[in-house]
Amino acid sequence: MFSLQPSLVLAFLLSAVASAEPAPPPDPKELDADWTELAGSDAVRAYRAICRLAGHPKEALPFLRTHLRPVPMLDEKAVTRLIASLDSENFEEREKAQRELERFGEPVGIRVRKTLATAPSPEAKRRLETVLQGINEDVPSSDTLRHVRAVEALERMGTKRRGAWSKISPPALPAPG
Repeated sequence: MFSLQPSLVLAFLLSAVASAEPAPPPDPKELDADWTELAGSDAVRAYRAICRLAGHPKEALPFLRTHLRPVPMLDEKAVTRLIASLDSENFEEREKAQRELERFGEPVGIRVRKTLATAPSPEAKRRLETVLQGINEDVPSSDTLRHVRAVEALERMGTKRRGAWSKISPPALPAPG
């Protein structure tokens, strides 16, 4: 049995990193592939995509600027109106309201739970529970993962580039309930 000293291992690892040749700049297909990986469930592949994007800011910044879009703030009045519409006498209006709430996804989860706690009508309760079942706040959606990971790549590019991406806004994660 043998033992390696930590400083020897660190020196070996650092020499391997220092001697590695820089990767060539990504082409548009590789940028698209990285964009796809950012939304994936494989964290290792997503991390590699983050590193590739961060390592090539000249190519990645324009790409991310065209792909990341500000997410509109959740309109509380609209959510209140949609929740009230779940009790409408008109079936189509109830269906439309449920679809719209489902489309909002994670950000409405807290409001849905609060409304369920107020003992709504059986119809509204059933529909709110259905909306809530479609929202798994423990596991972020692929869009949320993609945006959070893209912002991480931007942050890794360094603060000197902050002005280049400060107007890009990722989706807000729901506040802890």
